[in-house]
Amino acid sequence: MKRIKTSFKPNFIISLMIGGWLFLFTIFIKPFQLEPLINSRWMTMAIGYSLIALFGYLIIIPIQNKIFIKVNKWNLKFEITLILLFYLLTLIPSYLYQKSDFANGLYNLREFSANIFLPSIIVLTPLIIFARIHLIKLVDEAEDYIIIKGAYKLDYLKIKPANLVCVSSSKNYVDVHYLDNGTLTKKMIRMSLKKIENDVPSLIRVHRSHLMNPNHFLSWKNNNTLSLTQIEIPITKNFKEYIKSL
Repeated sequence: MKRIKTSFKPNFIISLMIGGWLFLFTIFIKPFQLEPLINSRWMTMAIGYSLIALFGYLIIIPIQNKIFIKVNKWNLKFEITLILLFYLLTLIPSYLYQKSDFANGLYNLREFSANIFLPSIIVLTPLIIFARIHLIKLVDEAEDYIIIKGAYKLDYLKIKPANLVCVSSSKNYVDVHYLDNGTLTKKMIRMSLKKIENDVPSLIRVHRSHLMNPNHFLSWKNNNTLSLTQIEIPITKNFKEYIKSL
């Protein structure tokens, strides 16, 4: 089974690469119009199409992360679906931009798809595949680790995702509960619960002071308490329906 890194930074870098590559492709190759255009018009077109592609990729990042968190795996089918979704999300905005006063294009949707959008797909797809392989890094679960870094030098913990059970806040610290050779262990790290929630998106908030790894959920002890692997944590009513749906 494969796992995918879901942090925002590498995905944002990919979005910049997509926008930048499309901008340069439009400026230097000028593939999108049959009639000659002055440089300022090409600049306008390049900026518009590159921004649409950039924001289109940013839109699919939370979709990617939500899918991964829900199924806790990633495979070729998900990867192909995500790239196709990116192109579907950018097709109509790109066409409308082409018809706007900024680009003043003459193509209808079918002509635009064949003469403009398809060449863009051919140019962008190899770049997207290359960037995702090297920046998102699909890895075997056994080789994947969660690294939690706090404010101090010794506030450092590297564990396998499967061993992370839950995290609880303790004033300016968090208590990270994880399995060490099958035994529940706790490490206190100086950082906020919100930061670790952002850094480890596979964790689910069940209480303002508690995050849990859904893979360690065992049962509902009662309406206000969840039983996890070797530990129990509270849950508030604001999160009950969401946890039940999972």
